[in-house]
Parts: sequence; structure tokens; C-alpha cells
Amino acid sequence: MWVEKSQVPVIVFTTIHRIEGTMYTYKDARILDELNAGAKDFIALTNVKIYPAESDNMLYKSDFMALNKNHISHLLPQENFLNEEELF
Repeated sequence: MWVEKSQVPVIVFTTIHRIEGTMYTYKDARILDELNAGAKDFIALTNVKIYPAESDNMLYKSDFMALNKNHISHLLPQENFLNEEELF
């Protein structure tokens, strides 16, 4: 069964990594709805870049990643992310 999904560029933080990639949500669904979907333990991310939490030195990148939701500390859309230079 095919279901139309929206692509959302996100930044995900775990306790040790910052993960940048594209998350997929049901059409017109919020990111929070996808994270709260109780039947799924993993979220799919594509075009993934993984960094140490406190560095911009990329560790590796991948076309696909299945991320266990239990490891997410916080997540935000990339469009809402301001880096240090933009804050001041």
C-alpha cells in the first residue's frame, strides 16, 4: 500500500550525536504526530549526516538510517535551527 508522505529536513540530537537528515511524515501530519505513533519504534531518515553532539566534524553520512525513537533527546526542523553566528 502506497501512502503519500511529506519530506521534512530535521536536526535530531541524541546524547552523543547531532543527526541532520530528511524525515518523512504522513501528508499534513506534524513531526510530533510521527514521533508519538506508538506502533513504530523507529523513524526513517534519508540523506543523513552524523556529527558528534558538540562538533561540526562529520563522522559519516548515509543515504538511509533507521533511528530508534528512544535515543532522541530532541528534534527540530532544520528551518528553525539557528547556528551560533546567527544568534548574535
